[in-house]
Amino acid sequence: MEDTEVNPNGNLSGHIGLYYAHGGAGGGIAKPMRTLRHPVFLVSVVLFLVNQALEQTGVFFPLLFSYLDDLLAMPIVLTIILAAERIYFRKDDFVLPLAWISGAVAAFSVFFELILPPFSQKHTADWLDVVAYAVGAVLFHFTVNRPLCVSNTPARS
Repeated sequence: MEDTEVNPNGNLSGHIGLYYAHGGAGGGIAKPMRTLRHPVFLVSVVLFLVNQALEQTGVFFPLLFSYLDDLLAMPIVLTIILAAERIYFRKDDFVLPLAWISGAVAAFSVFFELILPPFSQKHTADWLDVVAYAVGAVLFHFTVNRPLCVSNTPARS
């Protein structure tokens, strides 16, 4: 469904599916979904899928089995949240506040390390998982959680 209009500069503005166009200096098209193409996010998703495939086939590497998913959780989850917020706020320069990132680490730690283990034999509490969540959050903060670069110069013909 399209919700667009032409602003006084003659540029489209409004929400078009998952992409939006905006006016402003130089006009142009901003694509918040570029967030989901960040190399750290893509590598994290691929590593997660490979690790899951190995586990499903019975191939276990102890350190990977124990901590890789926990390390990758924050970059994957927070990047998806960041992309959603950029779409919602229609701002390519939006970054997740440090309090939100810390809150995600705390929420995952409490749920997966305190609440879930007593109810599930598949899950065990391991405080090194909390360290892995925190390291993943730091990785996200210093790599993915940056404003997207949007050129303010008009395209040359």
